[in-house]
Amino acid sequence: MSKLIVDVTTIKSIEEHPNANRLDIATVKGWRSIVPKGEFTKGELVIYVPPDSVLPSDFIKRFDVGYLKNKHGRVGTVKLRGEYSEGIVLKNMDNLPRGTNAAEYYRIVKWEPSVFKHQGSTTTTYRKHVRGFHRYTGIENIKNHPDVLEPGTTVIITEKLHGTNFRAGWVPRHSRGLVKYLDKLLNRHYDFVVGSRRVAVSTRSKKHDFYGTNVYAAMAKRYELKERIPKGLVVYGEIYGLGIQDLTYGLNGIDIAFFDIMDTDKKEYFGYGLASKMFDDWKLPKVPFLFIGPWDTNLIVQYSTGMSALHADTLREGCVIRPMWESHNSKIGRVILKAISQEYLTRKKGTEWH
Repeated sequence: MSKLIVDVTTIKSIEEHPNANRLDIATVKGWRSIVPKGEFTKGELVIYVPPDSVLPSDFIKRFDVGYLKNKHGRVGTVKLRGEYSEGIVLKNMDNLPRGTNAAEYYRIVKWEPSVFKHQGSTTTTYRKHVRGFHRYTGIENIKNHPDVLEPGTTVIITEKLHGTNFRAGWVPRHSRGLVKYLDKLLNRHYDFVVGSRRVAVSTRSKKHDFYGTNVYAAMAKRYELKERIPKGLVVYGEIYGLGIQDLTYGLNGIDIAFFDIMDTDKKEYFGYGLASKMFDDWKLPKVPFLFIGPWDTNLIVQYSTGMSALHADTLREGCVIRPMWESHNSKIGRVILKAISQEYLTRKKGTEWH
């Protein structure tokens, strides 16, 4: 999951709301937020609270955002008079310095989705930390970091699917004493592990039905991942379909699409090109490819909105943007960013599960 950033920053621009005389639209970093007319000015130092922040009750009262009480303090994306408003812009009442993460100062936290309801019964799943079985990269929203990608950088854009995160692969086996001696004698250096972002299920345990009702293990079995994935590699994907989230992509059952591979020994992700070729070689389905070419901020709206490439009648959640070649940034670490569709964020009766 991405880090919560409640930034003390400046307003890039102010423009009039086209359909409301008493409202303006303020642009802060890559976000557009509707504000009362005349209350803010271009260049003003403000507090920007992004969507999916949860505000404490004392903050709500002090900053006069009482309408959030009915939403349990959760900040979101709304549509006002035909224009989308993302997050909220507030006066910097305590004169905090620019660059301060006000989340820590005001005890603002990130909204956490509920744990996915179909991870399986207690007889088929258990929570366990497995060394080397790394959770997938926390992907930051590009609107929080609009300058990370230099214009003209060759990027890959793929569709972001609405499902539940999946990981599976062979991780180094860590044992002690006699078991360690036997592992070495029998050449058992890796364990095959399957899980969600939070839960791990290992075939090493004899107390659980590994291929029971758990959807993660079921996907591993369907695509024969234990046999296909080489030792020392973990693959990442998204399970989607009926019963996973509210967007079913036209399926009566479930399926999976893969998007990344990690070398667990080196703790490094493969580049997109190599990972894509390996998924093809292993005959594994991939997330929809949307674009390759020079980066331009206009691509955000073009590829994060509209309908899914998987199913023409399903709303697109958004897209994932990464450089053609793996790279790191001092602010966000691994450079991989997401852009979420405003139509998706404001849909009715949406579900959000890990």
